[in-house]
Amino acid sequence: MVIRVGIYDVIGVTCGTVSMVKTLSCYDVSVVTSVTTDTLCSIDVLIVGGGDARALKRTLAGAPIKALRAWLNVGGSYLGICAGAVIACDVKQGFSLFPGIKLHRDNLVAESGLCGTVTLAWTDAIFQSHPRPHPQLWYENGPLMKIKSTTKPIIIARYDTELAQDTILEGAMPGKVAIVCTESKGRIMLSGPHIELCGTLLCDAVSWCASVPMRQCANAS
Repeated sequence: MVIRVGIYDVIGVTCGTVSMVKTLSCYDVSVVTSVTTDTLCSIDVLIVGGGDARALKRTLAGAPIKALRAWLNVGGSYLGICAGAVIACDVKQGFSLFPGIKLHRDNLVAESGLCGTVTLAWTDAIFQSHPRPHPQLWYENGPLMKIKSTTKPIIIARYDTELAQDTILEGAMPGKVAIVCTESKGRIMLSGPHIELCGTLLCDAVSWCASVPMRQCANAS
């Protein structure tokens, strides 16, 4: 089975497309510049990466998000990273593609300029190609997610580090959800830190979303 991956790319809004195309070279990858029913029906997994969450939401409002919801309901899968995760959450900045996933203090962290290397603690074995118990990933104003009590998603990793020293957010990061996913008709995975900068993690995430065994990418590292 060839996994068909679409990477959403809007100039000035999203980022990381070129590196993701290279990393996912073992898959059938296309760059998606507009979300339509026809476009979505030609892919298995849609990746929405980092960037400006507010601008990103505006580009998907109306017909695009309607098409995206319909596609997810018939088995399409969504991988949201950083801003792409924010717009999928159950908050005013998002479209509630993943009901019950909230953001700490309404995503105040997005305004803080907080960035750096974060340490995670795995809580699920989905990323089997990355066995270290405390991996380190790049983080840049990403969401600190929390789970509504009535929701039972798969929590893959939590933050096990603190970047917000001497700020209003100090103490907020440790223990918050960093990577989470859910299985329904389609699959949704959201990541606060930039998993696309670790090729094996990105390939693992795509393979899980597509419900097939991991395929090693030549450019993954």
